[in-house]
Amino acid sequence: MNIDKIKKMGEYFMAGHIACESPEAIIKYAWGIREFFCNCDLLIDRSYNFAPKDSFRKDMCYIPHFNGMIIFAEWQFRKYKENDKEKCEIINQLQEYWKDYEVQRAVLESISDEERKLNTINHGQGFFTDWQGHATIDFPHLVEVGFVDYKKRVLEKKSRLSSSDTKTQLFCEALLIVLEGIEELIKRNIAECNKLLSSSHGDDLFRMQRLEETFQQMLLGPPRNFFESLQFTHFFNAIDGFDDIGRLDQYLWPFYKADKEKNIISASEAELLFTELFTIFGRNTHWQVVIGGLTSDGKDASNELTMIIMNARHHINFPNPNLSLRVSEKTPDKFLLKACELLGDGVAHPALYNEEKYTSGLEDIGIPHNDACEFTLGGCTETHIAGKGAIRDAITNGLTAIEMALYNGHLKDGTAFGRKTGDPSKFKTFEAFLEAYKCQMEYIIDTCVLYRNKTQEKTASLQPALIRSLFIEDCIDKGLSHSEGGAMYNYGMIDIYGVPNIINSLFAIKTLVFDQQLISMQDLIAALHVNFQGYENIRSLCLEQHKYGNDYDDVDIMAKEISAHTFGYLQQHKLWNGGIYYGFCATAPGAHMYLGESTGATPDGRLAGTPLGNSMGAVQGTDTHGPLSMFNSVTKIDLSTIIGTPVVNVSFSKKMFDLENRARMCALIRTYFKRGGLQLQLSVVDKDTLYEAMEYPEKHKDIFVRVSGFCARFIDLEHKFQKEIISRTIH
Repeated sequence: MNIDKIKKMGEYFMAGHIACESPEAIIKYAWGIREFFCNCDLLIDRSYNFAPKDSFRKDMCYIPHFNGMIIFAEWQFRKYKENDKEKCEIINQLQEYWKDYEVQRAVLESISDEERKLNTINHGQGFFTDWQGHATIDFPHLVEVGFVDYKKRVLEKKSRLSSSDTKTQLFCEALLIVLEGIEELIKRNIAECNKLLSSSHGDDLFRMQRLEETFQQMLLGPPRNFFESLQFTHFFNAIDGFDDIGRLDQYLWPFYKADKEKNIISASEAELLFTELFTIFGRNTHWQVVIGGLTSDGKDASNELTMIIMNARHHINFPNPNLSLRVSEKTPDKFLLKACELLGDGVAHPALYNEEKYTSGLEDIGIPHNDACEFTLGGCTETHIAGKGAIRDAITNGLTAIEMALYNGHLKDGTAFGRKTGDPSKFKTFEAFLEAYKCQMEYIIDTCVLYRNKTQEKTASLQPALIRSLFIEDCIDKGLSHSEGGAMYNYGMIDIYGVPNIINSLFAIKTLVFDQQLISMQDLIAALHVNFQGYENIRSLCLEQHKYGNDYDDVDIMAKEISAHTFGYLQQHKLWNGGIYYGFCATAPGAHMYLGESTGATPDGRLAGTPLGNSMGAVQGTDTHGPLSMFNSVTKIDLSTIIGTPVVNVSFSKKMFDLENRARMCALIRTYFKRGGLQLQLSVVDKDTLYEAMEYPEKHKDIFVRVSGFCARFIDLEHKFQKEIISRTIH
C-alpha cells in the first residue's frame, strides 16, 4: 500500500500502523498514534484562548478513540464511494489489512458456530462489543507534576526490567513511542503559535504569547498559574478524546486561589475562560465535568470555582458537557439553589449525586475511603475512580428474561436462547414462575459476562488503550496496559435495561394469573404473542395493576426483590483480568428506544416495539401519585447494589423551579438523598412547550431534556424520542 497516499487522505493512524515494521500489535498501535499526533491538524485560532479549538479527529474513515478503539466511519466511506474512486480503493485495501486487528472478527473466529448465533439475536444484548469504556485520566497528578514526569516514570520502569521480560519491554517501548508523538504535537503547537505571533496584535497577540508559553512549559514542568493549569487540562483532555475531566473545581482550585490572591485573575475572568472551554467541549461531545462533594476528611469540598463553573455552564447552548454536582449533607444551600436555578432555566444540568451513598457504596466493593472519595462519572453517568480506574461497560436487555420464562428458554420467534425452565402454563405458583424468570436473568448475565470477557481479552491484545496506560495510575508501575488491567481499580459494568418493566410485568403475572386468577397463563401468552390484538381486555387488566413508582408497597416489594437478585447476582462475576462486575441502569444514549424496538409485548401492558423504561424510576407516564411517592418507591430498593449509577429521570413543570419554589425543590432533593436515593436527572419543561417545539422547532432551539442517562436538545431528537419524552409524567 502507498503510505504517502494514505497520509494525504488524513488516515494518519493507519499509515503509522502499516508502516511499522514490528510484528507486535502493541508497537504497531503505538506507531499509529504517534503518526496521528505528528500529522493531525493543530486547530489554533487567534480568537481562542485555548488550543485545540476542536477535536483532533476530523474527516477520516479510521477514527482513533484514545480509549483504544478504532472506529470505522461508514459515512466517510460512502462519501468516497460517491466522489472518489481512488480513495475508495485505498479504503478497501485498508479494510482488508485491518481484518487482522478487528476485535469482533477475532472473537467470532475463536468460538463455535452455536456461540456465533448469539451475535445475531436482535435483542440488543451487546455480548460482543469491543467498546473499552469511559475513564478519567489523572488530571490532579498531571497539573501537579507536569507531562514530563510520565516519560521519566516509563524510562525508570524500563531500566529496572530484566532482558527476559519481553512483554513489559514491549509495553514500555510502546509508551515511549506514544510519548514521542505527544511531544512532537506540543512542539508543532509551539511552532504554530510562533507563526501566528508574527501577524497578531492586541488581544490576539496576548493570547498567542500566553499559549506559546504554556506549550513551552509542557515540555519543562507543571503549570505555573491558573490559565496554564486550564490549558494543560484541556490539551490532555483533547488527547484523551474529550471523554471525562473529573473533579475540575478541586484540582484547579489551588491555581485559581493563588492567582486571585495575587490579583492575576478575577471570578468574572475565570468564568469567561470556563465558558469558552465548555463551548469547545460542547462541540465535541465531551462527557462529564464533576463538581462539589466532600474531601477525604469529610469536609465540604465546594469552593468559589464550584459556583463559577455552574455560572459558566449556564451560558452553554449545547447538551454537553454533562455537569454533575456531588451533593452531601454539608453542601451549602447556595450551591443546590444555583443548581435549581440552572435546571429551572431549562439547561437540564447539573445531574445530582448523593455524595455519602456513593462513597459508602464504593467502599462496600473494596475501594479504600480516600480513593472512594475521588469517585467521578464517566460518559453518561458511569461511576469510577478518577485517575485510577478502568471500567468495561456494556448494555443488556433484562426484559428478555421475562420473554424467555414465558417461552421456556426461547424468544417469541422461536429462537432458542435461554435455559429450559419448563412450560409456564403448568406452574402452580407464582414462585415457580419467579424462579424461571430468575434463571433466565442469570443466563443473560452469565452470557453477557462470558463474552464481554472474551471480547475484552482480545481487545487488550489487538487495540490496547495506550494513552490511558500513560495517564492512569498503576499502569506504568504494573507494566500492564489500561486494557489489560493495569489501572489500580478494574471493574466491569453491565447496564441492565428494562428493570421497571420487569417489576411491573412480574407483579401483573402474580396478581392476574396466580393471586386473583382473572386470566390464565395460556391466555396471557396468547395475548402477548399477537401484541394484545383481539385481547384488549387482557391488556386493560395488565395496565390497571399497581405500578412501581407510586409508593404501593405490594409492587415495591417486588422491586426490592428483583433489584437485589439482579444486581447482587451480577456482583458475583469477575472480569477476565480481575475486579468484579457491578450494575448500572439506563444510561446509554437512546438504548431504551432501540432495545424496545426489538422487544415484544410484555405483561405490564407495554406494546411490542415501544420504549423500555428510561431509568430506574417509574416507567414513562405511570407515576401518577407525585414525585415524593416516586422517590419513596425508588428508595425502598437498596440502590447501593447498583453503584454504577441507577439513573432516575424525573420531569417537572417550570413553575416547580421558579424563584419562590426553589427552596422547596432543594428540600425535596435532600429528602430523597437522605432516604437513600443515589442520583437524579431532572428535566424542567412544560408539556405544551414540547408540543409546540415539535410543530415549530425554529422557535425552541434552547429546550434541553434528559433522555436516559444523557441530555439532548429536544428539537434535535428523532420524532420517536420526542414522543417518548412527551409521554412522561411532568410533575
